[in-house]
Amino acid sequence: RALTERLVTTSGVTAQEVAQYTLRAAGNRKIHILYPRQSALLWRLKRLAPTFFMNRLLRTNQKVERYLSRSPEEAATMSESELPSL
Repeated sequence: RALTERLVTTSGVTAQEVAQYTLRAAGNRKIHILYPRQSALLWRLKRLAPTFFMNRLLRTNQKVERYLSRSPEEAATMSESELPSL
């Protein structure tokens, strides 16, 4: 839960912005709707370099597992490099 809240609060994107963008893109008959811009970049990276992307994803998953296995007190003191991010 804490990880989800952190990701939502630091994303810089609101649910309303996502909904508006999605509806506009769907109305324009877009096949792939990727928002925010970082998502489009990650999608392209996955398509161009799947092995690199999967290795990066595995490392991120390991960080998430370490984060989730810690007590709330330990998680609160984690350094930025220990926090999960892609």
